[in-house]
Amino acid sequence: MQNKIILYRQKLGEAYKKNDFQTILKHSLAIIHLLPNDYQALLNIAKVYIVGGKEGTAIKVLTKLIKLYGEKDWDIMYNLARAKFQDLKTLGDTKPVQRLLKLPNLTVEKKLAIYDLLNRHYLMTGDVGLNLKYCKLCIKLCPDKDRKCNEYTNFLFNLHYLHNIKPEHLYKNHMAFNNFFSTLSTYKHRKDAQKGKIRIGYISPDFHRHAVVLFVYAMLHKYDTKYFEVFCYAKCEEDQISEQIKGFVDQWCNIKDMTTIETAKKIYEDKIDILFDLAGHTKANSLAVLAHKPAPIQLCGIGYFDTTGLKTVDYFLTDEFCDNPGKNDKYFTENLLYLPYSHFCYTAVDIPWKPQPAPCLTNKYITFGSMNFFTKINSVVARTWQNILDQVPNARLLLKDRTVTTPIALEKIKNRWQKAGLDISRIDFEPWTADYLKDYYKIDIALDTFPYPGGATTCDALYMGVPVITLMGKRHGARFGFSLLSNVGSMDDCIAFSLEDYVAKATLLARNKRRINFFHMFLREHMELSPLMNGYLYMQTLERKYFSIWEKYSNKKIEHSFEENWHYAKIYFQTCQYEKELTILQEIINYAPDKNKLYKEMANCCIKLGWPQQASHYYLQAVCSTEDFAKQVSAYSSYLLSLLYYEKSNKKLIKEHEDYQQFFSKIKRFKPLPNKSTKIRIAYISADFRKHVMYYFYQSLLTAYDKNRFEVICYCLNPKDDKTALLKEHVDEWYNVQNQSYEKIAKSIYENKIDILFDMSGHTVNNALPILAYRPASVQISGLGYLGPIGLSTVDYYLTDKYSYAPSKCSTEQIQPLKLKHHSQFCYKRNNVPPIFSKAPCRQAGIITFASFNSYIKITDEMLIVWNSILTQVPNSIIILKNQSFISLDVRKTCRKRLRKLGLQEKRFYLEAADSIYMQRYLDIDIALDTFPYNGGGTTCDALYMGVPVISLYGETQISRMGRSILTTINLPELAVDNPQEYINKAISLAMNKVLLDKLHENLYKMIKASPLMDEKGYINELENIYSHLINKIAKKI
Repeated sequence: MQNKIILYRQKLGEAYKKNDFQTILKHSLAIIHLLPNDYQALLNIAKVYIVGGKEGTAIKVLTKLIKLYGEKDWDIMYNLARAKFQDLKTLGDTKPVQRLLKLPNLTVEKKLAIYDLLNRHYLMTGDVGLNLKYCKLCIKLCPDKDRKCNEYTNFLFNLHYLHNIKPEHLYKNHMAFNNFFSTLSTYKHRKDAQKGKIRIGYISPDFHRHAVVLFVYAMLHKYDTKYFEVFCYAKCEEDQISEQIKGFVDQWCNIKDMTTIETAKKIYEDKIDILFDLAGHTKANSLAVLAHKPAPIQLCGIGYFDTTGLKTVDYFLTDEFCDNPGKNDKYFTENLLYLPYSHFCYTAVDIPWKPQPAPCLTNKYITFGSMNFFTKINSVVARTWQNILDQVPNARLLLKDRTVTTPIALEKIKNRWQKAGLDISRIDFEPWTADYLKDYYKIDIALDTFPYPGGATTCDALYMGVPVITLMGKRHGARFGFSLLSNVGSMDDCIAFSLEDYVAKATLLARNKRRINFFHMFLREHMELSPLMNGYLYMQTLERKYFSIWEKYSNKKIEHSFEENWHYAKIYFQTCQYEKELTILQEIINYAPDKNKLYKEMANCCIKLGWPQQASHYYLQAVCSTEDFAKQVSAYSSYLLSLLYYEKSNKKLIKEHEDYQQFFSKIKRFKPLPNKSTKIRIAYISADFRKHVMYYFYQSLLTAYDKNRFEVICYCLNPKDDKTALLKEHVDEWYNVQNQSYEKIAKSIYENKIDILFDMSGHTVNNALPILAYRPASVQISGLGYLGPIGLSTVDYYLTDKYSYAPSKCSTEQIQPLKLKHHSQFCYKRNNVPPIFSKAPCRQAGIITFASFNSYIKITDEMLIVWNSILTQVPNSIIILKNQSFISLDVRKTCRKRLRKLGLQEKRFYLEAADSIYMQRYLDIDIALDTFPYNGGGTTCDALYMGVPVISLYGETQISRMGRSILTTINLPELAVDNPQEYINKAISLAMNKVLLDKLHENLYKMIKASPLMDEKGYINELENIYSHLINKIAKKI
């Protein structure tokens, strides 16, 4: 037997050298069979069980050892403490570890082991102060430099859990990390060594199923293979995700079993040009590799939220939201590499669950929630969340984390939160599960943690349709939520700037179940359209940064052809990033074969960005850059349209429009004769016979006309959609002439013996005015779609009304007004019935909400200043600007820059993108504010229809009198004023008069429905009588 035991012990020694735990267990069990109480064999068995995750069995073995050998044995008691730390039932119980401190003859190595267990225990129970205390003791005691370095990197990471730590303190501690490598020699690099493609090396321990992969997927999958080669250095166990990544990149190397020196040598020999560390000071990081400087350019980011402190790291990737340029640079040893959008690009990997309606709709109470690591929920967060619960009766808070399965640790966390004031009885605790995303179905509103916010957790919530309330901090890592929500857009009501604001915004959103449900149903769509999930936009922007830092390092310019730059510009256009598109177009305009096309596109960018004066300049450049007649008149019409957005003088507008006639001096006109048919043939021509704001104003003309007296013919210049098909069914004749020449269309109209040709587009996009220049009809009218001068002598009349027309200011143009006396020039038609109105939204919300849903290009600096003055004088008020342009992050950013430049209260301006159910948003609005000098038309009518009063400012131009016309037609002339101060006074007065505001919200729908504005029959009758009069007038002349 003795010989067998000796043999087993020899084999155990060999197995230990190989870390062959199965063999260790096998031979130890064999010894126990012979010697049931053998100390070493039992200890071996316990250790193997601990390593194998069988803590409960290990504890039983160790309990037996204590009975046999007592509680003074280090190995027994230490392994018992280890097992109890790993056992979910006893995790958080520090007593077994504390007992170790009482053992005699504790060596430095043993103390180090004790402190390591204690710091991990306290981290799991959220006691960050004690965690850091023992982290520092570990660092102090570590005899091994490499381990000391690892302990220090853990310490740096855990500092971020503190709620009151200052950025100066973080920076100082990170700077000290470089001391570990102060004597290390680094690789030298030749600036002229790079040939061919730029080699990018990504190094990370997270190239497997891990949160970081969600943010680096695009880097590895959508890079430009023409310019870049991608190498991955993975320090992890590989899985299915790893296999996917291998298939994307050029080279893959697993460095898990390589030393730091071996890894650095490998990267150097691979001739990597730019090495990107994705881990920073996170677990199993490779910063020690970067200390050797194996690549000439090194950067860090994505997986870590602070400086590395390493002098060998050149850049840190960030964005203009996480780090306001110039504000946080002093807290980084690296140069900050700013992306204009999120430096994260989120990829939803293997998420089968679709968003569902908000649970509060069926629960009848609000469920807040967080799936962040419990350690992030510090005492200040807990107190703040309780403040929210106090203001939302019956609300619940759902918290989900692995710690829920550890009763002792959870109890300690609960006690800490209770001391902070959090009512534990209102919390529902759930353990983390692999399919945790579907549990977002239970949450109405997610609450972000601070100052350590969620990253992937926030993105997961947003992707599942759950709005997240986040607090914008000061330093990089405390602003993730702010960056993510800003990039998604339309979430200003979820971004807080103080603790009080955090509570107020969570409370306000909780009161608005309709808004919550909107997020649940549409947030994923918004997110997918945003830069946050656009891999191609992200990579184009990131790779342009790579080009920039490589050019700076090598002093070599990377040349791009015109076609490549044009391709980049098109990607920016397709992703609605108009400022970036404009920058590229400005760089390549001199090399463009078709300058007209580029100038028009530059102008269109300016329109999107809200820069009408610059747009006017580029449209004129487009006119001058071509000899093509069609392109010239198109660009000049666009120029004239752009003037309406800012020009207040009718005289100046008329002067510019008069020059339009010169393009048609050589046109040979038709000489139409009156049609002898018993019915008057009216042709409407437009590029807007589709889903368009004008649809709600012209549809009555095509669907409700008197078929006994008139024939209606439509000439359609636009592609068809469902609205086109609907309209087509109602008229007598329909011609799709979209791609035909002006002359051909004019000839068709002439040959069809049209009596009255009505142009509905004016100088808008793809308009029909060049067709009217041929004079294909006896009577030619323009109106509805364009409220400005026409400048074309062949147009006889423009449609107007007695409230829009100002004889003393509008009569200088030769075209005669066709003035409606009993109706607005507009007949507004909506078939849907809005919800029943009761009181103004401010009654429930507790704040006054102003809004303008007009196009961004209509919003002048003057109006922004006026609106700001209103906000200043109306306490607890905000304004929501909602329009199609705000789908673009570029536009939102330029708008915010504009607000700051004007010195306005930026945080009280909420920017939202238009959406398919934007009408529902009016139910949250107290007062709509009109734009000037380009008034709202459809937006004003929509607001009134939804029960929202509109304040309008009018001037001398037709376009600036549209609001006055609409409001007077519905018997609210007092809401239209002729000077900015009165506009301000009117808005303030109405905001302060809640009784009047209630009455307007209750009655506006009835008022507009009963008014001439929606009197379809009366409107058509008056207009058709005018048509008959015009034809009779011509007949008398013959």
